[in-house]
Amino acid sequence: MTLLAGQKRYAIEPLFVIAVVFALTAPVFWLRAEINGAAIDAAPENAGLYQWVYPQAHYLQQRLQAGGAPLWNPQQIGGAPLLADPRTALFQPLTAVFLAMPVEQAMAVHAFLSLFLMGSFFCLFLRALGTGYLPALLGGLAFAFSGASASAMSHPGMATALAWTPALWWSLHEYARRQNVGHAVLSGMLAALIVLSGGAALALAFLLTGAGTLSTNAMGAGT
Repeated sequence: MTLLAGQKRYAIEPLFVIAVVFALTAPVFWLRAEINGAAIDAAPENAGLYQWVYPQAHYLQQRLQAGGAPLWNPQQIGGAPLLADPRTALFQPLTAVFLAMPVEQAMAVHAFLSLFLMGSFFCLFLRALGTGYLPALLGGLAFAFSGASASAMSHPGMATALAWTPALWWSLHEYARRQNVGHAVLSGMLAALIVLSGGAALALAFLLTGAGTLSTNAMGAGT
């Protein structure tokens, strides 16, 4: 179940197979969990998605395609800041899908990408801990396709934070193991991506788990 002596920690072939597994299963999971044979907007957990996220994303897309600065949203709650609202997550890379396709399709693709990254990065993190490839895959499946993950897919900001968090754990673990500048910089970038996901409380919780991961690894390295 653990990494064998002489075994590559990140061999290309098994990691590629793992990535393919998540690329194929993420859309299936999302379709079954979110739609489940009924209209997606009829599910109670999707109320926020269609009452707040969808209208905001649609207006943001219109403003950007028209070449205007998305400073203010006059279409919701009598007018509200748009660019200044961190929940917009405009500077989050995964948000770019909303600029490349209609909002309805972008929501689905955003969920697919989030689930794919969640599972793949969690497998990478488990490999860093010395777990075998098959247990790492099973752990990634459990992390990405849990009930909590299904709920997060209705909240793009939460889904994005979940996507980058295991990558941060992996990078911090590698930094504690190797003490190189590259992983330190990468960890800082991943922490910034979590902050830019749009949920301050959730980002704080995930960053604290990252700090715990770093401290635990540092203590282990020192013993």
